[in-house]
Amino acid sequence: MNNPSNLLPKVHLPKILWLEDDKLYVSLLREDFEQKYHLDNISSSDDLNKIDVQGLNLYQAILIDMELENGRRGIEVITLLKKNGIPVPILVLSNDETMSSKVDALGLGVDDYLWKAMAPEEMILRLENAIARGLRARADTKITFGLLELDPFRLLIKIQNTELEFSKIEFHLLMSLIKNHPRPLTCDYLKQEIWRQPKVEVGTINTFIWKMNKKLNSWDYRLTKELENIFIIKKSPDEE
Repeated sequence: MNNPSNLLPKVHLPKILWLEDDKLYVSLLREDFEQKYHLDNISSSDDLNKIDVQGLNLYQAILIDMELENGRRGIEVITLLKKNGIPVPILVLSNDETMSSKVDALGLGVDDYLWKAMAPEEMILRLENAIARGLRARADTKITFGLLELDPFRLLIKIQNTELEFSKIEFHLLMSLIKNHPRPLTCDYLKQEIWRQPKVEVGTINTFIWKMNKKLNSWDYRLTKELENIFIIKKSPDEE
């Protein structure tokens, strides 16, 4: 009988990013992994650097070997990912079974340390457990405001399960306003906090507010600007 997971289109499977330069080893495990996951393999830290934070957040887990090509060590990659605040579960999958490497990796906050000598079934089970823990942690950090739901890790905005297309600046602008509600935020504050520069034209800010309100048309609140203050107000019944 066919495994039901084999019948699922890859696009609907959880995505795993695997940093491993041993192509033969990847090919040996690919069939087992792809019964459960959509697997993307990259072979160097340079390949990883080409993926931005938002792209990394689309993965449900990241697997990293401790010994990489060109003498690079996985611990350096883990350090960089943690420094950038990547919330995706990070697991080591390596031939390095030394206690010092395991302690170093766990000390940086990796979610699990796997050895290549493990059976594929155990690797997949540990992956599933790490992903489940990660999903619970993400769910706890989601922000809701009226009909709106924000996912800070994936920079996603939804209204009643409908995903809205927001730029990074729009997302952070909206999140800052929600976090500070009911207090207003000044234009000067937003120039420094969101745009990271003081020379943003007032007309630019007004345009952002207008575009965001248009995208948030089905929200039960709206953004408004009075003089130098920007804040969120509840829509009146005739506006909804």
